[in-house]
Amino acid sequence: MVDGVGVDLETFRVERDLTYRELAEMVGARSPRQARGWAIGEEWPQTAAAIDRIVTGSDGRVSVFAMHQRRLEWERAHAPKFRDVA
Repeated sequence: MVDGVGVDLETFRVERDLTYRELAEMVGARSPRQARGWAIGEEWPQTAAAIDRIVTGSDGRVSVFAMHQRRLEWERAHAPKFRDVA
């Protein structure tokens, strides 16, 4: 996803042809699984330091706004579907 200012972390990873392990090392994630969660929007980095490592590790290419948009899309796609029981 491009927002006119930057890209989300998954787009950045794909553009650079990085594995999740390489991405984890670049942004300081504890594991490739955590880096994947951040990239696809399943998880959100819990500290300002982690977000700063992502932005600086990508030389400013990744924007927090684009990551937030990816997170919202993930939440919408995985939201529980409630049936009308009336």
